[in-house]
Amino acid sequence: MKNSHKVSINRIIGNVIGNLDIKNVNNSIDDFARWAIEAENKIGATDSYKHFECEITINNKKASLPPNFVYLEGLKLGDSFLNVSYREFRMFGNNISSNLANNTAANINTGVTANFRNDGLGFNFGTSDSSGGTANIFSIVNGFIYVNSLSDGKKIGISYQGFDLDDDGWPMINRQHEDAVSHYLMYMYKARRFYEGKLPHIVFKELESRWLWLCGQARGDSEMPDTQEMIYLSNKHNSLLPEKPKQNY
Repeated sequence: MKNSHKVSINRIIGNVIGNLDIKNVNNSIDDFARWAIEAENKIGATDSYKHFECEITINNKKASLPPNFVYLEGLKLGDSFLNVSYREFRMFGNNISSNLANNTAANINTGVTANFRNDGLGFNFGTSDSSGGTANIFSIVNGFIYVNSLSDGKKIGISYQGFDLDDDGWPMINRQHEDAVSHYLMYMYKARRFYEGKLPHIVFKELESRWLWLCGQARGDSEMPDTQEMIYLSNKHNSLLPEKPKQNY
């Protein structure tokens, strides 16, 4: 069944609201949705996201990213396919290479350069022209990709990792993460009262400790090999064992 191993965060939010007996839902639902995605990102399992590809249209030097977008994998501009690297190079001196210094990463195969920002909002990357200058600069900030050189109506293709969505547009997360995400919502909701001095420190620390344990448990469950993978690993291990010495050789 499609998405049978996923659960909508709408259901998780509903359960948390009921558990905490929250009367005024409208003041909290946006925060709960944001915290749910935040929790899934903190769990960080390999099956948290899904690969997507689409085209987006430039309007006023920018294009809106899909609502389920998490991070960019690649970009298609015309007939060129550009891979994006998130690696940082800090061990090189500033005078060795402009592409390998100052927190800048370079994908040597494609010429894509990713310049990491310090404000946590996003990153910039550009493609170099034949003269060594920068022909196109892309910036990803707050749900938009900004382009310095493309006119309105132009399309670019993007390859990205994102969340599955339910029929109502709510992100869906791994069913194995439901307890961890639910507890993170309760932990963050109660943290406000702690910072206001209205929640005992021991209660806050218990909520925090429980979230950290559930987070690790959810990550471990997701990364645990299934039956077929265990059989493969077992066969791989057995193939590395030396053969028993032959009797009567």
